[in-house]
Amino acid sequence: MGELSASGSAFLRAREVLLRRREDYQAAYRLLCDQIRERLTLAQFEAAVTEEPAITSFEISTPISQGRDLLVPATLHRANGSTEQARYRMDQTNAGEFRVCGRER
Repeated sequence: MGELSASGSAFLRAREVLLRRREDYQAAYRLLCDQIRERLTLAQFEAAVTEEPAITSFEISTPISQGRDLLVPATLHRANGSTEQARYRMDQTNAGEFRVCGRER
């Protein structure tokens, strides 16, 4: 289960580092699954991310296995002082990599 937890945590860390510190939206966009990238352009993704307050810290709960996919519960702490519960759906590619394919609040 350690590998599963690492996948969710790695996504959130990458998202924060890429988006807020280096603003590498293209690299973060590549972390999304094909289905989302087919519906959402890079420009739309960047606009959506910059509308949200920055994530200052987060906690990952135990991922829930759903076949080849994972549901990764997370608590997000934002720069505006709010705390948000979210669950990220991660799809596993044929190469074994996990891609973000949705978020539930």
